Amino acid sequence: MSVLVAHSKYLFKFNILGGPLAVKAFFIISGFYMSLILNEKYVSKESYKLFISNRFMRIYPIYVAVFFISIGVFLFAYWVPPQNQNFDMFFNNPINYYVNFSSKLDWSILFVVFVSNLSIFLQDLIMFFSVDPSGNTFFTPNFKLTEVPLFVFIFIPQAWSVALECMYYLIAPFLVRRNLILIMVIIAITFVLRFVVYSYGYTNDPWTYRFFPFELGYFLMGSISYYLYKKIPSQQLSRNALWILASIPLAMTISYPLWRFSGSEYLYAFIFLISLPYLFELTKNWKLDTYIGDLSYPIYMVHILVLYSMRYFSESSNKLLVGIVYLISVIAFSILLNELVSKRIEHIRKRRYLNFVNKK
Repeated sequence: MSVLVAHSKYLFKFNILGGPLAVKAFFIISGFYMSLILNEKYVSKESYKLFISNRFMRIYPIYVAVFFISIGVFLFAYWVPPQNQNFDMFFNNPINYYVNFSSKLDWSILFVVFVSNLSIFLQDLIMFFSVDPSGNTFFTPNFKLTEVPLFVFIFIPQAWSVALECMYYLIAPFLVRRNLILIMVIIAITFVLRFVVYSYGYTNDPWTYRFFPFELGYFLMGSISYYLYKKIPSQQLSRNALWILASIPLAMTISYPLWRFSGSEYLYAFIFLISLPYLFELTKNWKLDTYIGDLSYPIYMVHILVLYSMRYFSESSNKLLVGIVYLISVIAFSILLNELVSKRIEHIRKRRYLNFVNKK
């Protein structure tokens, strides 16, 4: 929801945690969860292929569904001019850019964009390139200062973070089973590299939260959180104590705009890391929590497409009403994807894992 609100500020006129820090927090959660299942579920060396393929099945079907729906929506928006006179035809519609630049772009760039759109991979690296009016692609340390960043050719632009997730899945089995000291050393290296690059003036997007070597540190912070979960007897705490400890990240998230300061994102990440084991212990058996968790990925995948559609069809000046309809539409669309796609795939994933265990 923090990311969703951040991407639709013109509707809500407020922020919660903000997109970048929300993504980093999710990287920590992902690191925690991958450490959990790789140390307690996919524990053998032979399980690597099953782990990777099951993660792929968890992510890719929803991505493909939203990808082809997006193509249909964008083609419709290109062929049928919107009635909304304030609508920006170039707002997140890749079709316009393909029409204007496809004859100018080098075939190798088109191939990379094509592969990235289909596979999810490389979408983070595409953030570091832009296109000039002649169709030449060039490296840019700040895509916001360029007229046509290369990511405008991506149909689900927010999937860059999923590309980082996928890269982490590939290497996680080789990292999260290592001893804590090595993991902490790697985290330290990633942050030292980050601050060295920052010292040269690269303190802007996409360096701040889209560059995998830097963000790897946040994934591995989740591994430390898992280590704390196993070592600290959270299971022995009372429910009231768990409620208090687990409420800390929620309170920090909601109040973040009030206490934000330079460097506060690192304090937030550290406290989030400490609190996560208690949050997990409190909620791990909640069916509602599981269901909300199942909706988080579809929500993330569809929210920009729904926002585009709302701006295309709506001329209403009542932004509060539009915002409410927007939220309801995103959640409804996500529930539909979860029921029609995710749940069916989940049965296959579970069966594959059980077959693997039985063979062992």
